[in-house]
Amino acid sequence: MTRSKKNISLQKILDQLFKHRILLIIAGFFVYLFFFDEYNLKTRYKVAQMNSRLRDQNENYKKLIEQAKQDKIDLEGNYEKFAREKFIMSRENEDVFIIETKKGKEK
Repeated sequence: MTRSKKNISLQKILDQLFKHRILLIIAGFFVYLFFFDEYNLKTRYKVAQMNSRLRDQNENYKKLIEQAKQDKIDLEGNYEKFAREKFIMSRENEDVFIIETKKGKEK
């Protein structure tokens, strides 16, 4: 008697699953996409991190380009001033004192 009860309960479970088979198919599809596909969650996370890092580098390079453009304008305007400030050049019989200031890191 117990064996037939187990078969009946197993049959009921299988019937319930087959009634909702579209949900099982959809769930299986999402499991495949999230874990086994070429662009799974791990890969998407790595790509998002790389994208963020590249955007930061892009902003940094834009700042460097702006600084280079400003240096070019300064160089074209006054060669002597530019050489003295950037390359610490001096005339004969002249002492040069360098004063460095610490700049806080921008976040």
